[in-house]
Amino acid sequence: MSTIVTFLTAEATRAWLYRLLTAVGAVFIYRGVVSAEEAAMWAGVCLALFGLPALNTSAKVTKPETDEHSLE
Repeated sequence: MSTIVTFLTAEATRAWLYRLLTAVGAVFIYRGVVSAEEAAMWAGVCLALFGLPALNTSAKVTKPETDEHSLE
């Protein structure tokens, strides 16, 4: 179970899932599966579940930079 939680909370996974769900939501609105209000409600649910991924994920995973003058 902890492996699944670790996978779903990884930044890259959250960013990918958020992008996918956003696109699916747009298609569902266009096809009439859900209304715009319902899509907004589900987007809010996804934001709550994924910890505000749009605000807290980068487009790519980067390695931390080290200062050339650091003692490490």
